[in-house]
Amino acid sequence: MEMDFVDERMPPIKNHNKRLFLIDIRTDTLKTYPYRTTRLKRLVPLEKFGMDETFFGGNIFTIAEVRDKPLYLLCNRDLETLGVCVRTDELEKLTKTELIEWAQVQRIKIKKEDTKEIVIDKLTSLA
Repeated sequence: MEMDFVDERMPPIKNHNKRLFLIDIRTDTLKTYPYRTTRLKRLVPLEKFGMDETFFGGNIFTIAEVRDKPLYLLCNRDLETLGVCVRTDELEKLTKTELIEWAQVQRIKIKKEDTKEIVIDKLTSLA
């Protein structure tokens, strides 16, 4: 007799196999993109990124889209940049050099012979 030990009271586990966004919180990056002097395109709701009001410890008040790049600023209530974000579905808009820099931030090893598509695949898949 085989017994099944699955507890049916437990909620189903969500299995996300792709990242929705990448975040860079390095000091030099934050200084490069201050909210008040960066040319912005528009403000974006948190839900567009799959975030809610508790994300980042509840410190994210608004997300601002940078005008000439596929980057977004994560800002607090004082409009200070807490992080720079890129959506994974917009990674193809970045150059290979920029993608390699994002890979370094995420501590993903990239080989010299890796193509832009391989780098994007490594950035979007969860290890």
